[in-house]
Amino acid sequence: MVNRFTTQLFSLLVAAVPFAEGMAETASKERLYGSYLEFGGQYGTSDTSNGNGNLFMPLWQNPDNLLYTNIRGADFNGPAAQGSFGLGYRALLNDTGLIIGGYSFYDLAGNVNNNSYQQVTVGAEAKTLRWSANANGYIPVGPTANRQQNYDQYTFGGLNENGFKTVAVHRGEEKSMGGFDAEVGRELNFILDNLTAYVGGYYYAASNVDTIAGPRARLRYFYDLPFTNVYYRFAVETGAQYDKPRGSEWYVGASMRFGFGNLNKLDGLQKRMIETIYHNQPILVRATQTNLVGVNGANGAPLTIADVTDEASFDNAVTHTADVLAVQNGVTLSDTKTLADGQTLTGGHYEFNNVQVKLSDGGALTAASGKDLLQVGRDNTVRDITLNVDADSGLNAIKNDQTTSFGNLTVDKLITNGLANFTVADKSTDANVSITQSHFNVGNITNSNAINVTATDSTISVGSISNNTMSFGSQNANQGIYILALDSAANQTSVVNVGNINGNIFSYVDGAGHSAIQISANARKGGSTSSITVDNMMNNDISFVKANTTLNGIAAEAISLQNPLNTDPNSAHVTINHIQSNRMVFAGGPLTTAGLNAGISVLAFGDIGGGGKNTVTLGNVTDNQAIFGNGNSNELLSVSAGISDVTINTIYGNHATFSEGTDNTGFFFDAIDAKVAVNVNHNNQGLSEANNNLTISPDSTGNIIYNPGP
Repeated sequence: MVNRFTTQLFSLLVAAVPFAEGMAETASKERLYGSYLEFGGQYGTSDTSNGNGNLFMPLWQNPDNLLYTNIRGADFNGPAAQGSFGLGYRALLNDTGLIIGGYSFYDLAGNVNNNSYQQVTVGAEAKTLRWSANANGYIPVGPTANRQQNYDQYTFGGLNENGFKTVAVHRGEEKSMGGFDAEVGRELNFILDNLTAYVGGYYYAASNVDTIAGPRARLRYFYDLPFTNVYYRFAVETGAQYDKPRGSEWYVGASMRFGFGNLNKLDGLQKRMIETIYHNQPILVRATQTNLVGVNGANGAPLTIADVTDEASFDNAVTHTADVLAVQNGVTLSDTKTLADGQTLTGGHYEFNNVQVKLSDGGALTAASGKDLLQVGRDNTVRDITLNVDADSGLNAIKNDQTTSFGNLTVDKLITNGLANFTVADKSTDANVSITQSHFNVGNITNSNAINVTATDSTISVGSISNNTMSFGSQNANQGIYILALDSAANQTSVVNVGNINGNIFSYVDGAGHSAIQISANARKGGSTSSITVDNMMNNDISFVKANTTLNGIAAEAISLQNPLNTDPNSAHVTINHIQSNRMVFAGGPLTTAGLNAGISVLAFGDIGGGGKNTVTLGNVTDNQAIFGNGNSNELLSVSAGISDVTINTIYGNHATFSEGTDNTGFFFDAIDAKVAVNVNHNNQGLSEANNNLTISPDSTGNIIYNPGP
């Protein structure tokens, strides 16, 4: 934003030149004071280096009075920049040899942290032929503070009787400061004409920020170039200042002025009527921290942190319920460990009120051979840690007890070669889980799920399964994300509600029968209802690569949505509101075998006995891409419906590439005693046209309806 602002501001200055020239032409005929455009730069310590531009333009005048506007901009190191838009008035009192004036600026600045600030500058000035004096007041307006995590600070307390420490934090902020400055200048004509020395001082303050106050001095020299048509002034300047918070600062700079109008005809005090106003740049912004705040746990007592350096310290932290377990380096456990309710396990950071407290440089836990590693209780957080189980074992790195609600569970930035397995079967409705920014290197196993969420006669909310990476080796029938709603008896309700499955990366090497994302609502018993709703399934990248070309086709599904066939009256529902911008790649395998791959597969079946009502509803299926390598019978979207209804509300912009093979199709629909309804809803186009002219292959004894949009 700042760089764009800088570009626009300097463009405004340049674009104003023709207008200034027009004003100058008028001024040359009727008026005394003309316009000028000035460009310059300076180099110095801290944040003083910049390139700058300055437009001075009279708005109304007579020989003794001048109303003018002054627009200026500066581009500092990095993304910092400032623009100032001013209006001023000067009066020439010939009988006293004095110029007096006043002015005001609106200043807008962006700084190195990409935060924006505003202030109003008001000032007054007085000038004689040799002397000058001015004073400015700076008044912050709009938002004056921004949260800034890189200024956070924290302090650890001493150990309690259990060997746990506490922590207190300062939340980092930056604030714009208000204040004033003033200076007096004297031309040193006894040394050199047009050489002026200025001395003054400044004072700035804001709450919880060290006051900045100190002296300032600068030296400026200019030379008017002897040309007649256009007025040129070259100037150099150097300055220095000192205050305790920032120490000594200095700068050197130069500028070139291009003037228009009668500027070469000005004499004495008249030249001072168009001098540049001195006004501090940039808006002064300083880092600060809020008052030290002790971090409390859920019970209101000071948060306790246990450094886990071995198994004994892990057990002690669980037994005495430390709020946070901070694993240091690598720790090997002899058995599966269970976290106490409310505990956070970390190998890196703990977050309090948006303050990241660093507790470890990269902790790791390793399970005993043949053992699952970690079992959660209720309301746990597991983050910034590596969890190791036996390689290629299909063991759980993290799980619950496979029955009881885990409350609010957060898994973030986990690295593991095991599985995450969560099942709730206690008829509860308060389980909520998010799994984000984690890496699952599952290895060579069969029929396993990197992430499993199963609701049996219960309700689970999944906030987000997003930005994870899942890697599989050369075995078969593995799911990256498996979400299941399943009943255990008649007249039960099983529900999974998912917010986002976004931005995940799935990588399969060899093997067959995989499903990267599988959603299954399975109501098996009479009178039961199973339902799964996913709001967003977007921007996932799914890759199936068959490196061993002697094997059969991949027979994989990138996204699989299922209502399995059952014999009792029941009700199963899968609803996905948005399937959008997913990328699916199927590569390898011999051409002579069937690929049997599907980008998006829908299997919707009801109950054979009748009386049930099963549905699959897809809201927006848009802008998905599938790339198929060798093999036959591949499909971007495959829908098979039996005694069940499938509805796709909007479908367009999808694309498939088939490299080789036969019997490949963009869309395959098969309906037996069922209905598949597809609404294109895009520019009144047909289904094929709206989806990059993909082939449609209906094979049905039921009812398939294509409806173009309005």
